[in-house]
Amino acid sequence: ENLNKVKSKDNLLWKVSKILQAATDKRWLLSILSNGGIKTLKQVFDERKKDEIKKLSNDNQIKKLLEIIPDSEIVSFEKLHNNSKGKQV
Repeated sequence: ENLNKVKSKDNLLWKVSKILQAATDKRWLLSILSNGGIKTLKQVFDERKKDEIKKLSNDNQIKKLLEIIPDSEIVSFEKLHNNSKGKQV
């Protein structure tokens, strides 16, 4: 019975990897983990965003601005980049 489960999982992983390869033109290696695994990219990016918001909120100038507006908070941000002419966009 366990052998059939292993074969079934392997077949599923193979099919999914082929679908992903057809959709992305890249090879995929998939595995099933019995305990947790690693964080998803979304979880990693969400944590980074949360950490950046915390850092911004603790900046003295930002704190002063947030104190002016009652119950205000930073909920999102966008980093500015310099274009080829040196101007922020």
